Amino acid sequence: DRDSVKGGLELISYVYGMKREEFMKEYDCLVDCLEFGNYEQEKVGSLSLGQRMRVELAATLLYRPQLLLLDEPTLGLDQVSKLSLRELLQERVREGMTLFVSSHDMNEISHLCDRLAILDQGKLEFYGDQETLRLNYQTRDCMELKLIGKLPDLGDVPFVKYSIENERLILTYPSNYITSAELLQIIMSQTTIEEIKMKKSDLGSVLLQYKDN
Repeated sequence: DRDSVKGGLELISYVYGMKREEFMKEYDCLVDCLEFGNYEQEKVGSLSLGQRMRVELAATLLYRPQLLLLDEPTLGLDQVSKLSLRELLQERVREGMTLFVSSHDMNEISHLCDRLAILDQGKLEFYGDQETLRLNYQTRDCMELKLIGKLPDLGDVPFVKYSIENERLILTYPSNYITSAELLQIIMSQTTIEEIKMKKSDLGSVLLQYKDN
């Protein structure tokens, strides 16, 4: 049935000259990744938004394009499917595909894209890599420490937040003013660190800082 999900994908494979074995290999891979096997015999017009998004992504990826443009590709996908799609796209990029993504999901953008373009009302405000964006705009990283001994004197260090939670010292600091290495050197000169956890600001918070500047 050409109106079914699988039938439509088979038709696309014919248009792009895919051999049957090649089609089935790609099809099985996409079914595993995007999880549309339960409705592969349903008509596309009867699908929900989330189901339709999965099938449209499969149709786009089926013939392994060299250039792929995606607009909000994870819309309607659950977290497991988002992760599977991300891994598949990363694999395709490693194989040589060029990927352009337009999205408000900064977590996905940060994992998929080497370079960023920020648009504000149609005007290009920034173009470059993630590290350049982080260096140019104030980011707040977090450090969680379990100490042996006294609390360090950090009165002269420009922290945004300083607190003690569950016997751990929680520090949130502007990382483009003081590095984690510099901060640790100050602390270790005064006390002993038993355990440390680091968390860098995510891309979404960096973009919020960018917007406020």
